[in-house]
Amino acid sequence: MTPALFLMGVGPLIRWKGDNLPATAALLKWALAVAVATGLLLPLTLKGFNAWASLGFTMATWIVLTVAIGFRERLKNGGRLGNLPRAFWGMQLAHLGIAWGVAGITLVANYQSEHDVRMNVGDHSELAGYSFVFQGTADINGPNYHGARGSVEVSRDGKALYVLHPEKRIYNASGMPMTEAAIHYSFVDDVYVALGEPLNDTNTSWVVRIFHKPFIGWLWIGGLFLLSGGFLAASDRRYRIAVKAVAPAGAAPQAA
Repeated sequence: MTPALFLMGVGPLIRWKGDNLPATAALLKWALAVAVATGLLLPLTLKGFNAWASLGFTMATWIVLTVAIGFRERLKNGGRLGNLPRAFWGMQLAHLGIAWGVAGITLVANYQSEHDVRMNVGDHSELAGYSFVFQGTADINGPNYHGARGSVEVSRDGKALYVLHPEKRIYNASGMPMTEAAIHYSFVDDVYVALGEPLNDTNTSWVVRIFHKPFIGWLWIGGLFLLSGGFLAASDRRYRIAVKAVAPAGAAPQAA
């Protein structure tokens, strides 16, 4: 996967530069240096050095920088953004989508956290800088199920943010229990809370599962960029298939 991500930045530039490898290498050396430096330093601002995170950040930064170089090469001879073909815009948008997705995968895979904790009413737990207070459960009855609906208050730095309501459902037809996690979505992270199993007959003590997934929403954003880039490139008139006019059947051939 890493070689493919690297060549994603190199390939288009080699074509535009007429396969002049020395010129392309000179053009990309600073981009590679910046990408490697970013990959090495960025993990240090999070939870310390992580080799896999470093590789992911390097590749994401590399792709973004080669996209910027691609635009510079197209515009440096007096071109204008509005005159660039749709295929070029689509390719660069798709490349940015790959970079965004790689960054999201890197963050989720290396910095997600979770734990299961026994919580009585009023107990609290800490995870990823958030504080979770279990406020108990209430009985619920749905159209084809019954069960318990929990309330978990989430705060940060002493400030209440929101209340999540995970559910434990038992479906009437099968008697099968199902867990419905409560999820709070945001641009920077998603917080999940799920009810495990009750630990007493009064349902005042539960196993509560808490998950923190940083920047998982970036995977969707990257996919949206990819989809948009594909449609934009396909709309370029240079790639449309010309439909040839077919002469009516029985038409007399033209004289030579």
